[in-house]
Amino acid sequence: MVAAVHPAHAVETASTLRYARQYSALQSSGGGHVSIMSSQVRDLTRKVDSLKHNFEKALQGDEYSIAWTRESLQGSVHCQPKSNCKQCFDMQSHISWSQAHASKAAVRGQRRDRSGVGYITKESIINPDSDPPEKECEVTFEGRHGRPNIVLWYPEMALEMVKPPPPLVDAMRKLDDAEQELTRMKNELATAQKEEK
Repeated sequence: MVAAVHPAHAVETASTLRYARQYSALQSSGGGHVSIMSSQVRDLTRKVDSLKHNFEKALQGDEYSIAWTRESLQGSVHCQPKSNCKQCFDMQSHISWSQAHASKAAVRGQRRDRSGVGYITKESIINPDSDPPEKECEVTFEGRHGRPNIVLWYPEMALEMVKPPPPLVDAMRKLDDAEQELTRMKNELATAQKEEK
């Protein structure tokens, strides 16, 4: 290659160009397609790894937000007590207001304390005749600092769903798309390698 950049003789230049032409012809016949696809698969694998790292980092949340999971992003089941949730308890008789309910309602809306945000683990219909049917929900609040989870029942009307942040949903969508593309490319590469042999 040095001869091509700074040739001492014209013969060296011609020899280098001839070698480059032969190498190019070899690459374009048969094996070139597989090597190009292999390169694309490697590039896409690096992209997927980068997207996965960024997504997992974003999932962990920070001290001001909720830690999300891939499952909870697909169908948000995170919720928090509404500001008037005690009144919702007063309107029905199946569930009693407790000190634990009061402690979760007290931290509502404080992003620094995410202990007021839980996820729905069960639902049951308490009055099927009403329109819409009245439901009660079992909400699990994750324990912090080694404490066990707190499980409380709420009337459904006392809860509001917590939406995942749009950038996090977008990051998950990009990662899913890239993983599907990588799988497709790997299958195409395997097929091309079989045909080459």
